[in-house]
Amino acid sequence: MERSGMRWSSDGAEAMVKMRAVYLSGDFEEYWDWHIAQDQERLYPKTRWEPVATVVLKAPYPYHLIPLFQSAEVHPRARY
Repeated sequence: MERSGMRWSSDGAEAMVKMRAVYLSGDFEEYWDWHIAQDQERLYPKTRWEPVATVVLKAPYPYHLIPLFQSAEVHPRARY
């Protein structure tokens, strides 16, 4: 932790000391499995995609039947 050019904040140095203690105690593999599980839960919570409400949208015209790149001359709703 004392190599040339290294600068440590108190929080960063404390985190490194804790990681070193876990490694030297032989519990690193168990800790790392726990760490990955916590990270996955934080990034991908199980309740992430629950719907709040259901909305039904009704279009006045079946737009899914109109080709996307149809010219204005043959488009049924074209304005001249």
